[in-house]
Amino acid sequence: MTKHGKSNTGKNSAGNNSITERTKINPQNIDVANYFMTLTTEAVSADILSENEIIYMQSQIADILADKIWQYTRGESTSVSSETASDLIESIVFALDFFCISAVKSDGGNLANDRCVEMLREKAGIKYCYEKGLEHIAQAAYNAENLYSKLPETRLRTENTAYNVTINKSFSLFFKNYDLRFFPHKSARFDYPLALSGEIYKYKGILYADEYLRYLILENEFCSLFETKDIQRLIKIYADNYGFTVNDLMENIFEKVFANILLSLSAGSNSLFIKREQYNKISDNFYNEAETGRLIHEYTQELIIKLKIVNPELQKYILKYQKIFAEFIVDAVRHEHLDTLIIYDDIFYQD
Repeated sequence: MTKHGKSNTGKNSAGNNSITERTKINPQNIDVANYFMTLTTEAVSADILSENEIIYMQSQIADILADKIWQYTRGESTSVSSETASDLIESIVFALDFFCISAVKSDGGNLANDRCVEMLREKAGIKYCYEKGLEHIAQAAYNAENLYSKLPETRLRTENTAYNVTINKSFSLFFKNYDLRFFPHKSARFDYPLALSGEIYKYKGILYADEYLRYLILENEFCSLFETKDIQRLIKIYADNYGFTVNDLMENIFEKVFANILLSLSAGSNSLFIKREQYNKISDNFYNEAETGRLIHEYTQELIIKLKIVNPELQKYILKYQKIFAEFIVDAVRHEHLDTLIIYDDIFYQD
C-alpha cells in the first residue's frame, strides 16, 4: 500500500519541494466530539486506511475492553452488564478521541491528521494511543481544575441560582467524582446556559467541562467591563418584565448585556440602559435585512474598541456570538418583535 501523503509531494531538479504536501483527509469531515471515529472513517474514504486495518483496530479495542472489564470487576469476572460494557467502550473511544485531538493540535501541519492515522495504524497503535490519550485526559483535568480555581476572580455577583449553583456545586462535584480510570467520558450537568453552548454541547467529559469553563470565564470578563450594580439592575428589570425573579431565570447574562449595549450603541448611546424613545432609531438601523449582518459586525467592532477589549480570545468569542445575534435581529425585525430583544429602563431615565 502506498503511504498516504508521499504521492502528493514532488521535487524540482534542485531537490527542493515544488508542491506543498497536501492531505487527502478533509478536516471539514472531522467532528471534534467524535474525532477517532470520524478521522478513521475519513481515512478509509480517502483510501488511506484499509478495511482490514480498521478490523485490526477494532480487535485492539476489544483487547483493551477485556482488560478494562477485568480491572473494573477487580478480577472477579470477565463480563459486565451490557450498559457498563457500552460505557467502557465509549470511555476507550473517548481516550482515543483525546489522543487524536492532542496529537493534531500539537502538530498543526497540513498532514497532522495523516500523521495521527499513521500512529493509530501501527502494530500496537491503538493501545499506545489509548494510554497516551489517558495521560492527556489526566493533564486536561489538572489544567481544568487550575482554571476553575481562578474562576472567583471573574465571577459575577448575582442572585441567579443556575449561575451560582453551577460554579459553587456542579463543578466541584464534577472534579470530585471524575472517574479518569473507567469513565472519563462522563460529563457533569451544568444548568447555566452559555451564549455559545451550541459549539460544545456534543463534547464529553473533561473536554466539555474545560471548554465550558473557558467560555464562562470569557463571558464573565466581558460583563466585568460594566458596573456590577448596572448588571444587577439590568437583569432584575428583565426578570420583572417576564414575571420571574432573578433567582429563577434560566437565561444567559452575557447575552442580555451584549444585546443591550450593542443596541444602545446603534442608537448613538454609550449607556447599558436604553430609553423607549430610542426604539425608533434602533429599528430604523435594521430595517434592511440584507444589511443587518454587516451593521451588527460594524457595531461589534466599535464596541470592542470602546470597551478596550484586547484579549484575543474574548474578541474571538464576541465575534462568534455577534453572528448569532445578527440572526436574532433579522428574525425579530421580520416578525416585528425587535422590542423584545431590548431591556428598557424607563425609571432609570426619569428626569
